[in-house]
Amino acid sequence: MYLLGVNLPDASVVPVALTKIFGVGKKTAESICDKLSIHRSCRLKDVPESKIVELSHLLNGMTIETELRREIKTNIANLAQIGCYRGERHKSCLPVRGQLTRTNARTAKKLNGRQFQIKSFTTFANQYPIKYVSKPFYLPSKLPNTLSHLPILRGLKFFSAGLFGCILLHRK
Repeated sequence: MYLLGVNLPDASVVPVALTKIFGVGKKTAESICDKLSIHRSCRLKDVPESKIVELSHLLNGMTIETELRREIKTNIANLAQIGCYRGERHKSCLPVRGQLTRTNARTAKKLNGRQFQIKSFTTFANQYPIKYVSKPFYLPSKLPNTLSHLPILRGLKFFSAGLFGCILLHRK
């Protein structure tokens, strides 16, 4: 069954099927079933059409899927913009909630700071494409001295523009 942009499995129990929607957990799914008086062991394919319409109206009032992802992303960007500790940890791809980093931080290094990565950019007039595939970085304040030795970048001076490591390239 396709409900609010999410493909829900018909053969599964209703609370389990509702957890496939981003932003609806087990508790929320059970409370939704209680509100709509749907038995918890009822399969999604056995639910009448009137209850499915009520379910879609109830889910429309909640912040789920794309809206919730956008809200989370703006919250993280806000933390980074105000320069708090959690925002700095997100920018540097490190664990945010006080976990140790000596041995275990693989998941945090994969997930945190994804929106701050610079995947690729092109230089002036798209003449020399430069690609960064490595880990994201925080731009130092004296960037012209660090990259002036590269032949592709000779004749350009760099500025760190913006908070998230955006780079503007300008001729000298």
